[in-house]
Amino acid sequence: MAAWLPGCLLAMAAAAAVGDAQGDAPAGCKRGTNPLFFALCSLRAAWGIVLEALSAAGLLAASLLLLALLARGRGRRVPWARLALRAALGAGALGLFGLLFAFAVRPHPANCSARRFLFGTLFGLCFSSLATQAGGLAYQARTGRAYSGKAALLAWAALFLVECLFKVEWMLATTVRGRPLEREGPGQNPCSIAKEDFVASLVYVMALIAAAIVLSALGLRCRRRQAKRHAAYLLVASLLSAAVWVAWVVAYLASERRVGWRPEFPWYLRRDAWDDPPLGLALVANAWVLVLCCLVPWLIEARRSGEEEEREDEDSSEGQEEFRLKESGAPRAYAENKAFDAGDGE
Repeated sequence: MAAWLPGCLLAMAAAAAVGDAQGDAPAGCKRGTNPLFFALCSLRAAWGIVLEALSAAGLLAASLLLLALLARGRGRRVPWARLALRAALGAGALGLFGLLFAFAVRPHPANCSARRFLFGTLFGLCFSSLATQAGGLAYQARTGRAYSGKAALLAWAALFLVECLFKVEWMLATTVRGRPLEREGPGQNPCSIAKEDFVASLVYVMALIAAAIVLSALGLRCRRRQAKRHAAYLLVASLLSAAVWVAWVVAYLASERRVGWRPEFPWYLRRDAWDDPPLGLALVANAWVLVLCCLVPWLIEARRSGEEEEREDEDSSEGQEEFRLKESGAPRAYAENKAFDAGDGE
């Protein structure tokens, strides 16, 4: 009996410690919730709940708009290459909304690799599509001829592939850090990355944003009204995206200067408390910018172009009918005039 007593006391102490740890769950989270998921339910750090709601609404809106745009485009016989470029941007926006849930969870070796790789890759997918379409409009403004959709699609694929290759090389370089793969070390933890390195890995994406701004501004010189409107949509989306990026980069880097967290400090003074909110806000805000400034106007333009085509068809049919009446009435008018002239001659 005495031999079992130390074991029972040790088990009771462990159970009490676990109970205390589980009892530390913040308001809004159930007891026993894994601390990794506190941001998804905590009312003290409500940024996770707010961004989750915005992301879920964005997923629904972007899905419906993308399906409507594809259906409308195929109905109006839009070239498949140009439709694929727009679908790529819509798919990228859906990916940004979905990636938010990985950033609402606290960093862990199981999700850090996906976060670091997909953050730049999904933004590269969106902004390479923006830059390619803006480049096509700039070409159209310079030459007066419509750009080739297939050539634009190949250019988009090349720009996106560069970002993918760059991101893969960066992941390998920052994760391995020259250490043997069979030996574990702090350098192989995908979460141990300096903020400056993470921002520096996104320089190519920033270059795509700058290219989209310049090329869409040049595209405003197009002669056709519809092309000018498309260039204006791309310019607004690019400028707002640049503003979002400036904001989140400043907030993300500035959080490094916060004081070290101590138990008596509130959660928002913890050293890593503001690491994830700027990244999550960048994902949701930029995705909504792309939805509102690109997908919605493109759907409106598809409907407007359809109405214009119907109006042109009606005008052309009326013109053909008038021409047919004139053609059919010309011989009769000529015969009546000849008979009148003959009557006057008698």
